[in-house]
Amino acid sequence: MTVIKLPKTPKSAFNPRRPAGALLLAQIEHLEHAVGLEPKRVRRSEGQAAKYIAELTARLLKQSQQPTAPAPSVTSRQPLPAIVPVGTKAVGTKKHATPAGKSSARNAAKRGVSKKKAVTRRRAR
Repeated sequence: MTVIKLPKTPKSAFNPRRPAGALLLAQIEHLEHAVGLEPKRVRRSEGQAAKYIAELTARLLKQSQQPTAPAPSVTSRQPLPAIVPVGTKAVGTKKHATPAGKSSARNAAKRGVSKKKAVTRRRAR
């Protein structure tokens, strides 16, 4: 197996006094939403953001370990909807044309149009 060497993270990557960037602030906003808190738009440093993220993560883990309410039991069974076989609809939709059956050839004959022309007209629509 090939070993891939990665450079060490520079010491300047984390500065607890530097203002928190948009990515950290977005993470805080998402964690506050997940915990159920109203998002607070507060200016924080990277150090303050790290501590607050740790606190929110702990609260979220504590919430996830609490048991949830059981699902409600179903007492009455409703009948399943009728299944319509494919290709049996008589009406077209926005995306699908009306199915062409034997009646279209009969109607074409009544109108005085040959069967071949009726099929060509159908494809042109």
